[in-house]
Amino acid sequence: MSYEDEHFYITEAFKEASYVTLAFTGGGFVDSRYGFNRAFDYHVENVSELNFETLDNLLAMVEANRDVPHFLFFHTFEVHDYLNQKPKYVKYVTKPFFCGKLSLERRLSSQHFLDLPRFKNIAADVLPEEGVVYARQLYAGAVSRTDELIGRFLGHLRQMDLYDQSWIILLSDHGEGFGERHSNGNISSWRHGWRLYNDQVRIPLIIKPPRDLVKSGLPRVESQLVDIVDIAPTLSAVLGRKPPPQFKGRNLLPAFRNPDSIQ
Repeated sequence: MSYEDEHFYITEAFKEASYVTLAFTGGGFVDSRYGFNRAFDYHVENVSELNFETLDNLLAMVEANRDVPHFLFFHTFEVHDYLNQKPKYVKYVTKPFFCGKLSLERRLSSQHFLDLPRFKNIAADVLPEEGVVYARQLYAGAVSRTDELIGRFLGHLRQMDLYDQSWIILLSDHGEGFGERHSNGNISSWRHGWRLYNDQVRIPLIIKPPRDLVKSGLPRVESQLVDIVDIAPTLSAVLGRKPPPQFKGRNLLPAFRNPDSIQ
């Protein structure tokens, strides 16, 4: 693939810059069936969950390539899996909810179709308030566990003396609705993929630059609106090259020197 190709991947830019490229993915739509293994030297997919074994494998990949520039893409469905009610999530629940014959996933998803006022009683019967609380706590448990394990991973990077010199980008693909009301209270938001309200489209996006890039002012929180499509142009700039025209979004690199200069 050439730099001008319609489907040029940011991974190819790192590969062309002599980086070792590594991927560790939960699969789904981000696997080799859809071409996401392109330009990766190592591509491990269908990782079932984020756990200590996963961390050990990730750290082994990083350790093996610590003396050369490397690009690591790590993708997990851990939080997405919260409805499976695994013990590691249930431990965060204060009051269990018995789902009965209708699964929690079906109960949550059905709320989207029972949004009209005339279905109010049916919706409450399918998923009473205690069921909403239970689902929220499962979700919070999945987020908390993921946060804990990623924190351990970053801690190991510090022990390897790799943290300060690395670019680290943490993001999600979507949020999750748990009945938040919108449009003057006329529409409720459930799960994801149905609505374009903040509970589903606002995501965490955390970018940590190398310490020597920003001499002062860390940590700093920027209030400007950015998007995940800005990541690829920003990484192109990290490599010292102009983003290809087919990349959407903006280069955020100037913001780490001057918050008012996003291009």
